[in-house]
Amino acid sequence: MTSPTLAPTAVGTNRRQYDRFLGAVDVDLMRARLLAVTALGRGSDIAVVDAKLEPGRTAVVLYRVGHRLVHGTVPVPEPEHTGMDEPDIILSPYPDDPGLPGLSCAESPECLARSMGRGYLDGPVPVTRVESRLLRYRPGRRATFAVRARLGDPVGEDTCRLVAKVYHDPAKAAAVVGEGRELAAQSPAAPLVLARVLAHDPERAIVLQEHLPGRILTLDLDAAPTTQVMAELESAACALAAFHGLSVSSGRHRPLERELRRFETRAAGVRSVDAHTGAALLDLADRLLGLPRPDRTTSLVHGDCKPAQFLLDGSQVALLDLDHCGLADPAYDVGNFVASLRQQAVHHAPDRLDIALRLGRTFVGAYVAASASGGAAARQAAAYTHLHERLETFVAVSLMRKALRAFARDPHSPVPLRLVAEAHRGLDHPEGES
Repeated sequence: MTSPTLAPTAVGTNRRQYDRFLGAVDVDLMRARLLAVTALGRGSDIAVVDAKLEPGRTAVVLYRVGHRLVHGTVPVPEPEHTGMDEPDIILSPYPDDPGLPGLSCAESPECLARSMGRGYLDGPVPVTRVESRLLRYRPGRRATFAVRARLGDPVGEDTCRLVAKVYHDPAKAAAVVGEGRELAAQSPAAPLVLARVLAHDPERAIVLQEHLPGRILTLDLDAAPTTQVMAELESAACALAAFHGLSVSSGRHRPLERELRRFETRAAGVRSVDAHTGAALLDLADRLLGLPRPDRTTSLVHGDCKPAQFLLDGSQVALLDLDHCGLADPAYDVGNFVASLRQQAVHHAPDRLDIALRLGRTFVGAYVAASASGGAAARQAAAYTHLHERLETFVAVSLMRKALRAFARDPHSPVPLRLVAEAHRGLDHPEGES
């Protein structure tokens, strides 16, 4: 199989951008500029919170400067430029983000109150007080806030907790609203619960959902899993099986072939700035493209399934962040969950891989059992009988996705190559064999 080759001009611009990105994540080099843009004192702590480099596309760096956030963009140099007359990095103090025009509204109590009051899906409601707190922020893409609001007239005010999300694209926000309402109307099977979509401001691409109680599923590889941990893991698997039994009328297909071709393109970009890591990524992409992919019945998939997406509250399990829903082989989600466990071992506890494999087998077993015993048992049993036959392919796909993301965060990290090695190990020894 022939790997994609970049034109010499693209290689040159990628390399210049790569060098600028390395300068951008060096807080010592950036200190003076970051202090100037925030007007903070010289003693302020500065740290890189997140970063993303895909050679050939605009790179992003998120900084924390004292109590402030600043995001920087590293543009792709123009081929005809020498690099001396173009910006190496553009800094924007939070919440100034051209890619998220609704962000400043979510930070303003008055603006967010108006947005909520007009946008309630069951009809306008008075909103007398709002407090918002930033939870997660992806510059130019999405921001998530914890919100406390007082709704109703002064006589019958009700304080409630909500989650607000600001999207980069109004169409994306509208799709999240439509799919969320459609899913909630289907009364998911136990133990699954889903947050209701409550309000939508289409002009600012802001969506508000109900806040669900509970705690995130946490799987610690430092110790042997307890009976409680295994029970929680099985409950999460049952919730995922219930989710796969739902449907949306506007589901977007996630063809594996298309994703693997994107992997190939991104790996070629990595090779243009890091020959060794790029070659390893391309080798894995070629291997995945060469694997058989028998046609399977597709279902609704979460798209970013991992332990942190499961919220436990007694006998109920909520599945969070439905922003990436689509239609694909359900093994897409199962493989992503299993890969997240192995990624955790690769990152933090390589000598605990056996525990990650054991947890993965427990999750898969509980998922298959729940899928076969739920509604329309005969149909589901037929669809999932051979899950194990294709699981390692989807685990490896997920590990490659994570390897590309690890390189994007830190090009000097050894983690991308370790994740690639784990993907090959799983393909060589399916179902967690050593």
